[in-house]
Amino acid sequence: MADCKIMAMCLLSDLDGRNLVQDVVTEDGWEGLSFPITEIKDGESVTGAVKKYFKEQLGLTVDDFSISGIVHWYREDTNERFIIFLIKAKRYSGELIPDSWEKRNFFATYQEMADIGIVKGLDTYIKLYNEEDKCEAFSVWSNERAPYLELL
Repeated sequence: MADCKIMAMCLLSDLDGRNLVQDVVTEDGWEGLSFPITEIKDGESVTGAVKKYFKEQLGLTVDDFSISGIVHWYREDTNERFIIFLIKAKRYSGELIPDSWEKRNFFATYQEMADIGIVKGLDTYIKLYNEEDKCEAFSVWSNERAPYLELL
C-alpha cells in the first residue's frame, strides 16, 4: 500500500467575490498563489482540520462547508499518494492575518490571481470548485513522467 497524505484545500470568498489566497513558495518548487491548504492529521476530521488551520494560521473562523471535489495524485517512483479534499466555506468572521512566516495572505479575484500567477495545477482545482459536472482530478507522475491532472 502506498504512503498516503490526506489534505484539505479551502476556497473562501468575500462578499465582493474575491478569494482568499496565499502567496506560497515551497522547497520543492511549488510557488505562486494558492488557496489555503492543510494536512489532515490522525484523529482529525476534514472540516475540523480546516477550521483549526484557518483559526490558527489566518485568524478567521470559518463555517458552512461543502465539498467541491477531490484531487488525487499518485507518485509512482516513491509509491506516495496525495488526496486533497476541495472544500468551500461559505461564512467567516474575524480579522485576516495578512502575513505569516511563510506566506502572504490576501483576497484576490480570479483575474488578479491569473495576473500574479497561480501554483501549477490550481487552474484544474478551480474548475472542480466551479463546475458541477466534474468531481475528481487524478494524476500519476514520477521523476521521469511529468504530472498531468485529468478531470474525471
